[in-house]
Amino acid sequence: MRILLADHNQSVRRGIARILAQQEGWLFCGEASNSEEAVEKTSELQADLVLLDVSIPGGNGLATARVLKQ
Repeated sequence: MRILLADHNQSVRRGIARILAQQEGWLFCGEASNSEEAVEKTSELQADLVLLDVSIPGGNGLATARVLKQ
């Protein structure tokens, strides 16, 4: 499973990435620090799952999730 992390806090992204790296079959494929980048990279990197901060800069996290779902 290809996973993209989208959070404004780099320390949070790094910590989660370390945890994900320990899981068999899970691939940390990229990260984003704002809403626009999350949408762009999800498509570009063909992420299967996006771990999305609901208070991500550049837009409401729930609205971003709706865009990603489309």
